[in-house]
Amino acid sequence: MKTDDINARIARIDYKLRTQKKSVAERIGLVQGELCPDINDLTDRFINNRFPALSNNELERFLPTLNVDNWYRENYGFKITPDYLNLKEIPFVMQGNIYYFIYPEKTENCNIIDCTNLPQIVKQDLTEVEIEYLQNSFKCGRRKLLAVEYLEDVVQYRDKKKSSENDFFAIPDKLKDNFYLSTETIDFIRFAIEDLNLAIVTLKNTRSYQFIIFPASQAIEKLLKACILSEKLILAKEVPELLNTLRKKKYGHKLFNIIGDEDFNKCFPSPEKIKSEIQNFPEAEKMFKDPTINPRYDPMEVSSEKAVKIIDATLNIFELVSEKFVTPLHRVMYYPE
Repeated sequence: MKTDDINARIARIDYKLRTQKKSVAERIGLVQGELCPDINDLTDRFINNRFPALSNNELERFLPTLNVDNWYRENYGFKITPDYLNLKEIPFVMQGNIYYFIYPEKTENCNIIDCTNLPQIVKQDLTEVEIEYLQNSFKCGRRKLLAVEYLEDVVQYRDKKKSSENDFFAIPDKLKDNFYLSTETIDFIRFAIEDLNLAIVTLKNTRSYQFIIFPASQAIEKLLKACILSEKLILAKEVPELLNTLRKKKYGHKLFNIIGDEDFNKCFPSPEKIKSEIQNFPEAEKMFKDPTINPRYDPMEVSSEKAVKIIDATLNIFELVSEKFVTPLHRVMYYPE
């Protein structure tokens, strides 16, 4: 089938789904399913080169689904991946102001200065020291975004509730018991990513930088709680019991109490490093130990440099925690034997 014919068919299905008030995110999967009802099985065999190989008839059904992402990108202005936030911007400070790295799909050989929203008047007078700072910050930022992307993969593929849908790779029997995470754990990871995104969006749209503190700290809190729920075997407690414990006043939003707990401490990768990153928040002890300050209500002075440090500290914790959750996934995906 020619590309024009495929696109015309996608457009017809999309129009039908629009009249049914389906969101664009919902439409992508529904369009792919209508083009190819057995897409999961065919995708598995196509990507993993599994037996039996796709027949000509199966290829004819499967290949049109590869056009769907491109069609939605062209017609709706951006690539839509319904299960991914697809964060692409990280803040940095230059000459006292906050600017952003805007990461392209491929970062190899890109001009880093052009991947910023620096105004031309600043770009043309950058010093060697400033250019080196941009280069190093850009590389670090890309690594941190990759950690967030990996956590998105964890949400997509390690959710116990979706285990029947994730047939794209075989999970060895010896790994099956510990591979899938409880839906509550997955929800905490997913909400942590949402809070991180909210903190960055807030930074871009607020007159007072203190308002990024709450969503950033919430992102960290949810990641820590995901770590705890994922270790129910080590803690010898079931998920509902752990959730009830975490709701107690002793913990709540008290990050230092959560990470300093003798039992919970063993659930975290590099707990001392995580604690050190939390110290980058202003008045951290007063907010996250025995709270006497609430950043949502009490006025606080947060400079542009401090605001970026808060985002940076949050991303650093994402990077530390990401490895804990993504290592089993990568083992199954790339080293299944």
